[in-house]
Amino acid sequence: MLKAGSLPAGIRQLQESTVGPSLGADSIRSGLLSACRPGCGPLHHARLLRRSGINATVALVLNAVILIGVLAYFKAVLTLPASPA
Repeated sequence: MLKAGSLPAGIRQLQESTVGPSLGADSIRSGLLSACRPGCGPLHHARLLRRSGINATVALVLNAVILIGVLAYFKAVLTLPASPA
């Protein structure tokens, strides 16, 4: 029933690509690097502003922990849209 009216068209393979495990290692490395760089800002504020800086840093860390906990509870994923190449 589904083939009724279909046009005869041949299939020709033009390209085949394979993604290796090194792509995942590169993503993990760049993710860790991008997570470590902003971590220096709150540490600088904690050193510069002493007690209020430490309070702000603790609040920032607790906010991140709560956000991750809520996302895990609802099984949600926090993603960014892919940028066009």
